[in-house]
Amino acid sequence: MGGNPAYKVRMRLLNCNKYGLPQSRPRVYIVGVRNDCVAKSGRTFEWPEPIPQPPLATILDAKRYPPGDCIPTSNHHLKQMLEAMKHIELHGGDMCGPWVADLENGFKKPNIRFDCTPCLTRRRCQAQAFWVFSHGRRLNAREMLRLQGLSAKRYSRPPCVSDADFRGMVGNAFCVNVIKSLLRNILPALGFAG
Repeated sequence: MGGNPAYKVRMRLLNCNKYGLPQSRPRVYIVGVRNDCVAKSGRTFEWPEPIPQPPLATILDAKRYPPGDCIPTSNHHLKQMLEAMKHIELHGGDMCGPWVADLENGFKKPNIRFDCTPCLTRRRCQAQAFWVFSHGRRLNAREMLRLQGLSAKRYSRPPCVSDADFRGMVGNAFCVNVIKSLLRNILPALGFAG
């Protein structure tokens, strides 16, 4: 197995909140580019530069209080919300500020973020586990789509899919902004116009 490897492989931890979305979603990305493609293009792959994170308010819908959405109903969610409120108060935060808590968090310490959401996952999105303190309600599916970099106007729930399953699919999606940023840098290294 001597000689040069056929691929130049690199990996890095990237987070959505560094690529234009107010969501903390760290993921390891692995990029492999064939050496002969780099040689032909004369360009190498470089990791994309970060993009400023917009305020969470740019992703959220208006402050509405849909029926049944104002107070978490499970004991676990209520306990997590109270822990999150204590955390905000302890750190001198404004309860009406752009705090988002993960109410499905299994740990005693709350998973709470300021002006950014905790990581969207299938299970947590299905359970509507993200509480937006500034709006007094849970994240909705449109907001979840936008937090993944998807257009809420372009994607909607198919009639054969339940609301919970659709939210789960959104939570399981890739962060589109990170993929777009990577492709902008991968394609020129492969010889495609950049």
